[in-house]
Amino acid sequence: MTFTGNSSNAWRRSAPVTRPVPPRPPRTGRPTGGHCGNDPWDTGRVKSMEVRGVWWLPHASQDKQAGTLSLDADQCALVLDACFANPDPNANADGIVHFTRLFDIISERVIWGESTTGDQHYSLLECTTHQAFAGVQMTGQRHVARMILSGYHATDDGVKFDVATLAYRHLLDWAAWLGLGLAKKEERNELVGTVRMGTIRRSTHETSDAIIHLDEIRPYEYDARHLTISQQARIVLQLNEPLGWQALIENYVTPLHDLVSFATLTGSAIDQIEVHPVGAPDDCMAQLSFRSVDMKRSVDVTRLHNVDMLFTLADTRQWPDVFASWFSVYPEYRRVLQQLLSTEYAPFEWAENRFLGVARAADALGGRLFRQQPFTRDEINRVVAVLQEGVESCDLRDYAIRVVRGGNYYPQRDKLRFLVENVSGVGEDVLSSAPTFIEDVKAVRDGLTHPSPAGNPGIERRFWLEQALRWVLRASLLKVLGVSEDEVTRLVRRNRNYQAAMSELARTT
Repeated sequence: MTFTGNSSNAWRRSAPVTRPVPPRPPRTGRPTGGHCGNDPWDTGRVKSMEVRGVWWLPHASQDKQAGTLSLDADQCALVLDACFANPDPNANADGIVHFTRLFDIISERVIWGESTTGDQHYSLLECTTHQAFAGVQMTGQRHVARMILSGYHATDDGVKFDVATLAYRHLLDWAAWLGLGLAKKEERNELVGTVRMGTIRRSTHETSDAIIHLDEIRPYEYDARHLTISQQARIVLQLNEPLGWQALIENYVTPLHDLVSFATLTGSAIDQIEVHPVGAPDDCMAQLSFRSVDMKRSVDVTRLHNVDMLFTLADTRQWPDVFASWFSVYPEYRRVLQQLLSTEYAPFEWAENRFLGVARAADALGGRLFRQQPFTRDEINRVVAVLQEGVESCDLRDYAIRVVRGGNYYPQRDKLRFLVENVSGVGEDVLSSAPTFIEDVKAVRDGLTHPSPAGNPGIERRFWLEQALRWVLRASLLKVLGVSEDEVTRLVRRNRNYQAAMSELARTT
């Protein structure tokens, strides 16, 4: 996924960070880039990237090669017209190298680049390519990069960041901002606008590792007769201890991405990741880019209403802070969420795989919410002792002990019943629409894993069973976040997709 500035004249004020960027007076026109190569007020959108420029290794700045950097859903690669000089220390005095070395994979921690116009800098992190002959210039040498840092030359792939600004699709809808305050009037045939501009801090959460801000930003553009204002939402991370790009994505980017997707009930996308590298100028905000399957999707982004979402930021005022709750439970329930959200991220999956993904999520959640084993270890050991004394056949005794020790778990039917009973309001709705819901879900799941006619109720019926099971899981996870039973029921029942699911579930029963 790439996060690059576009060519619009929209400006945004940077969200307050530890080292605040001085506010820029409003104007039109596009500025020239500085050392970072991108203006900190420029808006960014997700799109593929193709950059023509010159590229070199940090320790060999005299060896610059022309090439093209491409980033889309299939690749994140730099293709050089020639190749970097490659003196091989293992070559003999005549420079002869064994032919098999051509196929060796070599790694470069970082490759620097500069666009042909010279107004943008790039650092390609953790690159791999194939070994070239010593002293031989090869055409089309291809370097595959794991991450692209646009706007900054990192000394190596160990570069760390102390501030990050994250933008997600539908974050603004979830935050449920108030409208803009705008007063306008006609004076001498010119439109004069008075607008409350700047950054508004909507929520702040402090952990032991970072301070998380949720900000509203209002970019604008204007001329003598027109004034256009829009709203944006950003999550700003002020990290107490700088993190590398892998830890940043693992600890913050992905959990917050899952939060937006879970709350909005739609596959969110990462619109932008801006970072401040440690040691860079205070006003330098570079951009992280990486390959993502979402880049191939053409999505018409529409506004969401509260009846489309599971909950909004405004709803969380009645229960514990959403960021505190989310980061508290996320490590334990991450696998459950990944199974539940996987089809939101990849909606092109087969219908059978979608159902199995939700069924696996239910199995995992049921095991975490309730006692995972019906009997204690002491109880099992007492049964094993009886078998050892009372069964004469060694083979039968060993088999019985393996069954007793390996079968100490609740079957899926019991886990489904636990989940439905755990959310009484939603559970009542589901069982009212489909009295045999638990048996039907188990039959479909067993029928897909062990194909049989009994587990094939039809495509339409299977779809609505899956949707109902999703709502049971969502309601259970809301309770995990600290939402009361009554509030869970209210939030779920107001959703129009839930209402439709219960109606269709009853119709297909």
